[in-house]
Amino acid sequence: MLAAPAGRLGGIRVRALALSLVAAAMACFAFAVWGLKTPAGRRAFDEMAGIIPMAAGLAGVLLCVAALAIWLWRIFGRPG
Repeated sequence: MLAAPAGRLGGIRVRALALSLVAAAMACFAFAVWGLKTPAGRRAFDEMAGIIPMAAGLAGVLLCVAALAIWLWRIFGRPG
């Protein structure tokens, strides 16, 4: 599905995948900020439940790293 000629990632599907990962990361970041920084979020996630917004922030970071890796792979191709 994501294969392209000469072993390189390319095409609209990969671009859409990277943009989808960035959009999901932004949603995770927004949830994390709401859960950790607003009074309503702190009320909703008190004590040990506060780890949920932190995990969402970490998921956002991982999604951004994955999107960056896909983008770099698409631009520079396979290493070696």
